[in-house]
Amino acid sequence: MSLVRTALIALFLVAFLQNAAGQKRPQSIVKPRGAVATDDGRCSEIGMSVLQQGGNAIDASVAAALCLGVVSPASSGIGGGAFTVVKIAGGEAIAYDSRETAPLRATENMYGSNPDLKKKGVLSAGLGSNTESSHGSS
Repeated sequence: MSLVRTALIALFLVAFLQNAAGQKRPQSIVKPRGAVATDDGRCSEIGMSVLQQGGNAIDASVAAALCLGVVSPASSGIGGGAFTVVKIAGGEAIAYDSRETAPLRATENMYGSNPDLKKKGVLSAGLGSNTESSHGSS
């Protein structure tokens, strides 16, 4: 990625986040036919908008989760994991365990004697499955 492109993206993000930080929104929204709660009111608003446009609870939760990945990427996002419980129309509850997993070729001693490999670089990453959970719930 070019230096100019990187600088423009960084500038946009700083401007967006400064504007967003100044606006306090309620974290949960309750309406007669549903409720959405996240740790950022903007994402709750997006989830509620999906419900109001005819989406179901799963649609709303996926939209809200994607929003959280944008406004709070260090805490949430498609690269992370999740636990999801869905009660479908017939009353049955389905649980999804979408926690991060180690890469397929990971081993117990793959870090060797270099403790920094646990914290930085490609070997330190778990494989997120939030997208798997979102897809499986729909």
